[in-house]
Amino acid sequence: MNQAACRAPIQAQPKATINVYTKDIGAEIIEEDPRKRRNSGSVQRQPSILTGIRGLMHRPRSESLGAKLVKKKEQEMKKVQISNCNVETVYDLRTEEEIDDYADELGFRRPRSNSSDFLILRKTSRPLSVDVIGLVDANSDPYRQYMKVVDCYELCPQTGSVIVLDQHMRIDKAFAVLKEQGVGAGLIWDSKKLEIVSIVTLTDFLQYVKSRNENEPSKYIREILSGNQLVRVAANTKIFDACEEFHSNRVHRIAIVDGADSTDVLYLLTIKRVLQAIHKQNRSLHFALWLSLPIKEAGVGTWNDRIFTVTLNTTASEALNTMLGFRLSSLPVVDETGRAVGVVTKIDIARQIDLNANLKDWFEQTPVSALLTEEFTSFLFDTDPVGKVLDNLLSRRHQRCVFLVSPISGNPVACVSQSDVITHLLYAETPFSTPAPKT
Repeated sequence: MNQAACRAPIQAQPKATINVYTKDIGAEIIEEDPRKRRNSGSVQRQPSILTGIRGLMHRPRSESLGAKLVKKKEQEMKKVQISNCNVETVYDLRTEEEIDDYADELGFRRPRSNSSDFLILRKTSRPLSVDVIGLVDANSDPYRQYMKVVDCYELCPQTGSVIVLDQHMRIDKAFAVLKEQGVGAGLIWDSKKLEIVSIVTLTDFLQYVKSRNENEPSKYIREILSGNQLVRVAANTKIFDACEEFHSNRVHRIAIVDGADSTDVLYLLTIKRVLQAIHKQNRSLHFALWLSLPIKEAGVGTWNDRIFTVTLNTTASEALNTMLGFRLSSLPVVDETGRAVGVVTKIDIARQIDLNANLKDWFEQTPVSALLTEEFTSFLFDTDPVGKVLDNLLSRRHQRCVFLVSPISGNPVACVSQSDVITHLLYAETPFSTPAPKT
């Protein structure tokens, strides 16, 4: 194997925070993750009996056979010094023939363009110790290979919260909890079965709000649950297999549980979190050449006349009906000339909804212009590279897609969503290489 540059995902050892909300009160429970490793390098172990015996006999601990072999090997190796290198001790492991081929000191750290393999490493609890969990070959796609060898547990956040709602809570209280916590979904708890049975999303709340009768009291959460059941995946499932669950069930989040037969939820894995992880680890690899390909030539996303838009004067009711009817999370907002001026999302609408107000009048009288926020920065062009589109897509907090505009007219010409990217990575023969339809 040629020299390898190592890309090491951080081993997650989270402290799980579960926010449990009942029909009467809300409480916070702190639970230690059952997977958390003990006896790490920072923990002092209790002296063993053998340690005490050695102390009494004044005899040092004997070296292992491996340590002797390493010590003997070090005596045979050639110690060298490399300029501008902070490593104190460097040994030349090259044969005489290799030294002739790479006579200069830069042979120790040749540029990436000359290396053919990359290792995927996992940190362990032991200091300066890693496990090799995968290999990325220069002839394979690094994003797809990373997804096939890394477990979902590796993506578990260092600190995070899971919102659990009692199914007997009133909808207005549950909706207020999600708004307060700034999340788009909550798990549903069945007090009779003593387990999590379903999931409620922001879309479920908005569909209820649109059809709600102002004169009737607030319903219970169990009455508005959609047909999308809670998808559970074991923590040791490969990311690639978990992404197939996203695609086949048409969901944006799945529950990661401790084991195949467990109902204990560690965290909610989203498509965005998957893309953020693999993009962060692999975007610097030189053989992911498609990152520099113009997005219009990448064969991903929705193009041409299938882009839905709204104007600044469109009512909140019309905008929400379009998003719910076509399963969209956001819409580009255009002016009277058709030029894109902003983006409105379901989150924008939910933020301003007050369930105690006259919602029918609010929806009919509020224009889209009143819903736009300052979080939105700018649009991208259809000539921008794939890497820039991914960076933009994954950096926006409440947007699942990025809209592309024509550099000439400024009109929306395409939409690239997180689901589009995941599906492309899963099923395209050669990711991001199929030309998009001509505009």
